[in-house]
Amino acid sequence: MYDFTFLVAVIIGLTELTKRVTPLRKKFLPLISLSLGIIASILYVDGIWQDKLMIGVILGLSAAGLFDQSKILDRTSEEEERR
Repeated sequence: MYDFTFLVAVIIGLTELTKRVTPLRKKFLPLISLSLGIIASILYVDGIWQDKLMIGVILGLSAAGLFDQSKILDRTSEEEERR
């Protein structure tokens, strides 16, 4: 079984790749992360389907949240550099 932090990192990477390769709007990126999380949990997590679905939702939302937090940190560091 894969470590969940590894799966979240892969989901973040695939979401970033999707953002750069496709002309998709940024507002759809959390939905992409959620979908990738569910797919990853179905493929790589053991258990019944309800557990896989819940873990997939958690993975996808975690990836979307971490992605958003990194953007916030980038903005704050840029603002501090300007001061």
